[in-house]
Amino acid sequence: MMLYQAKNFTLSLKKGQMDGISFGRGQKNLLILPGLGDGIRTVKGSALPFAFSYRCFAQEYRVYVLSRKEPLPQSCTIREMAADVLEAMDALAISKVKVLGVSMGGMIAQQLALLCPERIEKMVLAVTACRNNETLNSVVRHWMALAESGSFQELMIDTIEHSYTEAYLKKNAACIPFCRCWENRKAFAVSSQWQKPAFTTIPRISWNRSIFQLW
Repeated sequence: MMLYQAKNFTLSLKKGQMDGISFGRGQKNLLILPGLGDGIRTVKGSALPFAFSYRCFAQEYRVYVLSRKEPLPQSCTIREMAADVLEAMDALAISKVKVLGVSMGGMIAQQLALLCPERIEKMVLAVTACRNNETLNSVVRHWMALAESGSFQELMIDTIEHSYTEAYLKKNAACIPFCRCWENRKAFAVSSQWQKPAFTTIPRISWNRSIFQLW
């Protein structure tokens, strides 16, 4: 039997498909919605490392991690992403769930709670916001520029620096050099209008303008 009953899957939705993973032996459901980095690489094939990293949840919960839908239209809003998650919940027969939303996933989680409040038992929002502001716009535009230029090492380090407190960064300073693993990833080409992305070694990109269309 696979570690913690870890499983990779791809769901067929009405307008596309969605990669996901699940693990854990518990009777309660926990849904994790990842952040904007999911646009670079989905959770596809990562059930085992996820299960090991989050094994503290494995006894009490059946954990689900859902990526963004593919293909993801450039005009897609946060609310539409939440509707995709709701469709995935129906496909997985998840009637009640506790939700952990991280970064952009936290924004999707808030919209999900508005769409189906009766199905959300509890919700944890981490490193996220309820609406965009100039600080968020500035940071994400910078991330988009780094992604477009293929500067993944700088992108990962900048994301870390904007996501954690100074005290946490000092405590875990030894881990930051591991971000260099992104240095040799090839850049993808994308038009200036962000409409027709083309890839080299990056399997998917969805750094679209939906981050600026939260409501």
